[in-house]
Parts: sequence; structure tokens; C-alpha cells
Amino acid sequence: NHPADVELAMKSLYEAIEHSGHATSLFLLMRLIEGSEECIKRGITPSTILSEGKVLNVGLETDDSEKVIPMNLVNVLSSAGIDIRGLDPNIETEGLYKKGIVQNMPFGNEEFDTVISSGLFDPDYVGVLAIDNGLSNDIDGYTEWFYEVSAKEMNRILKDGGICLINSNKNSDILTEAFARNGFEHVNIDSSGGRLFIKKIG
Repeated sequence: NHPADVELAMKSLYEAIEHSGHATSLFLLMRLIEGSEECIKRGITPSTILSEGKVLNVGLETDDSEKVIPMNLVNVLSSAGIDIRGLDPNIETEGLYKKGIVQNMPFGNEEFDTVISSGLFDPDYVGVLAIDNGLSNDIDGYTEWFYEVSAKEMNRILKDGGICLINSNKNSDILTEAFARNGFEHVNIDSSGGRLFIKKIG
């Protein structure tokens, strides 16, 4: 895929978001790295991230009834020729989508070049998951476990040098530390809730 094709798809998505009022992971995450001095220095842009290799979107954009919205990252970018898959526990496995959780993803080792996720790692959302799992008395412990296991899975499915781009909505040193322990380098993207990690080689 050529970066220009990706930029065209992104422009189309931005316009659709502005018209519909929907905020999607592509819009949120890609805006985070545009203009980042560290990313510019490394040659990391939204178009290069999406045009090089296979992409996974973890945690799809859904409406209030947990149904995937039509204007979602996977639909838009796949229509532009991007090799992308989607993973979410609230969908059935079909076509480009797979039912599953980030702690145990149904993919092979080193299958992806890029992983994108928006909202899934929000500390408040992870707290809700803890309560749903009967751990309301140990939300902090569950959060640490969730981040640690998820980081290990990200490392497993990403190729060396692969990028993991996360919008956690809030600053979380626990998240950053979990990825650092599991073979990732943290790249500053000048955002309190945005995190860009690169899987170390070797």
C-alpha cells in the first residue's frame, strides 16, 4: 500500500467523522502522533504506520448497544486496500473480524506489523472490567495484571520493530511500565493519554 492511498482513506474518514459526530480510534490515535517531534524525527507518520504491513485494531468502535458502527477503522481502511483485522469480544468471527480478548488473542506469533487500540486501556474502563469479573475490592491489582498480560500478547503477535499505538484517554505509568517490561520502547507522542510503543528487535 502506498502512503498516499492511506492518507486519502484517512481524509475520507476524518470528513465522515466530522459529518456524523462519531469519534473513532483512527481519528483519535492518528491525531495524537501528527506533529509529534519524536515521531517526525523517527519518520513515523499515520500514513507510514498504516501502509507498511498488516494492521490489527483491538477493541472496535461500537454504539451504545455494543454493535460495531459501520464507519469503523476496519471497514474504512480495508476498503482502501489496507491489510487490517479487527478484534473484539462483542462480535462474532466473520470476514475481517475475530471474536476474542486482548489477553489471549487468536492470532499467530509475529503476525502483525501494527496494533492500534483506543479506549481499551483506559484505567476507568479496566476498572469496570475488574468489577465485572468480581474484583471490585482489587481494581488496582486487576489493572496491573490486565496491562501486563496484554503487553505480553502484543509482544507475541507483533513483528520485531512493530508498532503498538494506544489511546488510553489518561496518563498511566503502570501501562508504560508494563510495556517496557515486555520488550517495548516508549516513544513520546506529546499526549497525556496517547502511547506509542515499538517492539524491540531481538
